[in-house]
Amino acid sequence: MRKSIIVILILLLAIWHIWWWRITRNIETPSSKSDFVWDIEIRQMPSLLVASVLVSWDEVTKPNNAFRQLAWFIFGDNVSKQSIKMTAPVTSKTIPVNQKIEMTAPVTSTNKWDMTEVSFVMPSKRTKETLPIPNNSNITISETISKKLAVRQFSGYATDMNVKRKKWEFLIALQKENIQWTWEMTLAQYNDPWTPAWMRTNERRVEIIE
Repeated sequence: MRKSIIVILILLLAIWHIWWWRITRNIETPSSKSDFVWDIEIRQMPSLLVASVLVSWDEVTKPNNAFRQLAWFIFGDNVSKQSIKMTAPVTSKTIPVNQKIEMTAPVTSTNKWDMTEVSFVMPSKRTKETLPIPNNSNITISETISKKLAVRQFSGYATDMNVKRKKWEFLIALQKENIQWTWEMTLAQYNDPWTPAWMRTNERRVEIIE
């Protein structure tokens, strides 16, 4: 009896694993060209259309509020009530308050030094002209410029402790390989909150100075 229960549990786990794998493999991700310097990926990232929200700086590893706002937008909370196909990854980066940011709506005042920009990449077939206008004035639509990035992946949940540890490991690797980079670091998360830890893909990214 006990062996039968164990076998059933293993089968259920395998089915769950395959199910999530089929879901995640069909999600669009930006196309890019990559090379490697040991365990650091050098990636040429194209220009991307993104929808973004600003939240307080301490939400960088917990972007739930921003995620919900952006999720509602792609699920139909927009002027034309269109649904937008989900893509990956969701990115977040810390922005100094005194940095000039082009916005279509004012940012609420904060007593923190920094804020965090959380972004959803829009489907590649979309343009600014074909993308619906958000009902939420906190959401801005913009195009990034093409960049050369240094990237390092890590698995598991992007908890505050995990993200900080991987950040410092990444910085040490960059210094070891004499890679010059800007100090703005981006966290990219490729999976929804329900994906098991062992199937999750995260990245730390920095722009390379050439």
